[in-house]
Amino acid sequence: MKELTLAVKINQEGFNNNVEDQSTFGGSFDENMNFTMNQLAVRMDILARAIGKRLEEIYRLLESDVGVV
Repeated sequence: MKELTLAVKINQEGFNNNVEDQSTFGGSFDENMNFTMNQLAVRMDILARAIGKRLEEIYRLLESDVGVV
């Protein structure tokens, strides 16, 4: 999955390939990776739910309908 590879690469670059450091935004490498993976999963779920729908239907959804709080 191309999106996964890009998300991992962005995290690695943020740590300058030294997973022992804190990121520029705070938090450990593992914390940032967990956040990234969770956000990617939510995004992919939202995109999967949008398949076959018209734009009007997608934009009419509430955040609570797609699991975003």
